Amino acid sequence: MMLKRRLTAGTIWSFVEAWTYRLCHLAVFVLLARLLAPADFGLASLAMVAVMLAQSLFVSGGCSEFLIQKRDIQPVDIGTVFWLQLSVATVAMLLCMVLAPIISPALGYPDLVPLISWFAALLPLSALAAVPDALLRRSFAFQTLALRSTLAVVVGGACGIGLALSGFGVWSLVAFQLTHKAVEVVVLWCSQPLLPLRHTSYAVLREAVGFGAYSSASRLLQSIEQLIVRATASLIAGVNAVGYLHLGRSILDEITHLLINPFSRVAMPAFAAMKDEPQRLQTVLRLTTETSALIAFPCFLGLSVTAPAWVPVVFGSHWMNAVEVVQILAIAGLTYPIGNLDVALLRGLGRVRLEAKLSLAATLLLVALVLPLTPFGAEGIACAVVVRNLIFAPIRFAVVARYAAMDRRGEAFAAARLFLLAIVMAAVVAAWQRIAAPDLADAALLATSVGIGVVTYATLLAVFARRSLTELWRVARSRPSRAIPETAPATPPLASPR
Repeated sequence: MMLKRRLTAGTIWSFVEAWTYRLCHLAVFVLLARLLAPADFGLASLAMVAVMLAQSLFVSGGCSEFLIQKRDIQPVDIGTVFWLQLSVATVAMLLCMVLAPIISPALGYPDLVPLISWFAALLPLSALAAVPDALLRRSFAFQTLALRSTLAVVVGGACGIGLALSGFGVWSLVAFQLTHKAVEVVVLWCSQPLLPLRHTSYAVLREAVGFGAYSSASRLLQSIEQLIVRATASLIAGVNAVGYLHLGRSILDEITHLLINPFSRVAMPAFAAMKDEPQRLQTVLRLTTETSALIAFPCFLGLSVTAPAWVPVVFGSHWMNAVEVVQILAIAGLTYPIGNLDVALLRGLGRVRLEAKLSLAATLLLVALVLPLTPFGAEGIACAVVVRNLIFAPIRFAVVARYAAMDRRGEAFAAARLFLLAIVMAAVVAAWQRIAAPDLADAALLATSVGIGVVTYATLLAVFARRSLTELWRVARSRPSRAIPETAPATPPLASPR
């Protein structure tokens, strides 16, 4: 009963966190994009590559997620994971600073050395935030996480925008990132009792590293993908192309955080709690996948179709050359509703080794696709990302279903139906834009296109997906005890020291 209440409340607060934080973050991003040139974003994006590699390898959540999925945690578990991550992150920061003079020329821009050194300070800050964040997520305390995220982006955004207005260029992006992370650390540590950090254990260290190594490997491979994309674009098409790819990826990430991550963030600890109840887990997975796909599919297709109208209106005319990149990368988001939940399922079940193998296969496929498409510039690299996602998504879906011993055919049919409805909506909007574009300004064309898309998709859902809507509405209106089948007791609180 307690887990059911936590799951429902956690989902609600996860959405509150996602929407308050991401809308604030989007506002900051838009203002910075209007104030800064594409080259500034390109330089910051390149400088972050080395830091992203180190962060994904050491401090981005692999070992801290060990605390989430473990059924009973002791204070010694918390202390061991905390000191492990902080010490390794500090060493990684120093390595980034030492290697910056080597990394910068390899990326084609020797002036990146100070940027890499300053961005490296994010590593120990992220390590300080990792364990408190994991414990709050484990207890479904998303209300506190919502406060953390919103306050951090407001303070960090004010700092970054102020520096951008004062003409500091790319350094305003550095200030935004560092201030943002520092505020997160302060809020997380002030929002809960002092953590038990005095005790450590070599046995726990081995267990945490064993779990975190594979989970971090998946994140490392994702960072390697970003390195491939950004470095290739920099060397072939210049720093402006990196900026265009950064804009397209940032928009994709913002929409993903708004519409998909609230489900996957709650799903991971929920799946971990349900790992001994496969029937209930499959039911929750199906409903979650269908709900996220219902929302995300039309949004990603709509973004792609209407990009020529909204990119110059929102970000300014100096980003007009990024329109095609944004359109292409938005298509990649169609694989996220199912893909992100697949990752949450594997981590919740403790199958991080399989996740790492799948990530490696996806990265190798991207490398094979990027090489022949590189001569086409940023657009060709974006196409490589999309083709990789579309090829690999059904493979990952089938592999996860097999190893999780689930029949996911109903989930696949529901997602396919929603995808086809979203395609019809996008075709209607595209036809309208083709007809009305010569006679309407960009803002008017955008407003009418959004209205037509919403009406079209809602009508299609009412006609062809009424059963799914009825079931989702029933779950949404039900009390926690009726919305989700019975399960085991909630995850117990911290146990006494051994």
